[in-house]
Amino acid sequence: MAGPRWMDSCTSAGNAMINRLWQDRRALQTLVVATGKSPGRLALSCVPLLRWLKQALRPLGWRC
Repeated sequence: MAGPRWMDSCTSAGNAMINRLWQDRRALQTLVVATGKSPGRLALSCVPLLRWLKQALRPLGWRC
């Protein structure tokens, strides 16, 4: 049986230890899809607002 073809280190891109061990990179992306029902559409439509709020509150010392 073959070993894993790739692994996620679960660290940030700037992690010095992992960067020395693993030189190659693979882009990962999160995809959110509404199911077509009203609560899902509402939650999905709030994502840009929540991202904006997170960025706006960061300079004030809020950590989300």
